[in-house]
Amino acid sequence: VFGRVKDRRGGYYANADIHNHIGKTRTDELGEFAMDVDKRYPVITLVDKFGGICEVDLDLTEAKGAVWVGEIPCEIQQQTASVTGDVKNVY
Repeated sequence: VFGRVKDRRGGYYANADIHNHIGKTRTDELGEFAMDVDKRYPVITLVDKFGGICEVDLDLTEAKGAVWVGEIPCEIQQQTASVTGDVKNVY
């Protein structure tokens, strides 16, 4: 797939790491990327420069070959798991 990852302010995630279960890539300075994605598990995970994580489930049900998925809105998760439970607002 090919696409561009957009943040909630309308900007783009430049030079951010993206991975899934079969590969990884990095967005360019415009937030654009290209990578292989399995249609049976079309989830990609973006990790921004601060370590924030965003997961996106792409709709590839009708996809054949290389597909432009367009601008993908991606909002960094506000909560993550905590092993000890000691961190406020983390479960």
